[in-house]
Amino acid sequence: MVAMGECISALRTFANALAAYLRVNARRTLAISSLTGQRDVKIALRALARFHDPSLGYPLLSEALTALISRGTSWLDNLGWKVILRENEVHLVLPLSFIEKFLNASEDEILNYLLRSGACRESK
Repeated sequence: MVAMGECISALRTFANALAAYLRVNARRTLAISSLTGQRDVKIALRALARFHDPSLGYPLLSEALTALISRGTSWLDNLGWKVILRENEVHLVLPLSFIEKFLNASEDEILNYLLRSGACRESK
C-alpha cells in the first residue's frame, strides 16, 4: 500500500502532466469530438508522458499512475474515468465534460478535483 504522502506526490505528478496536456490538446480534442459525437475521450499514457516532469519525484509517469491505482480505483469510478489496456498500450478514458471544464485548468485545480473524488483517501 502506498503511503498518503507518496500518493499525494503521485497525484500531483499526474495532475501536472494532465494539466499541461490539456492546455496543448484540449481545444483540438473538443473540436474533433464535436464532429464525431464522442462522449468520452481516450488519451494514451504515452501522450500524457510527453508532458511529465520527472523533477516532481517520479522518473516515469507510469510509476505515478501505478502508485495511484495501487491504492484503489474507486476515485476513478467516482469521476467516470477508466484506465484500459488496448493493444499493449495503457489509455486513460475521460468524459468529454471533464475536458470541457478543465481545458485551461491549473495543476492545483485538477489536483483538488482529483482529491475531492477520493483519490488518496484511505480505504475503509
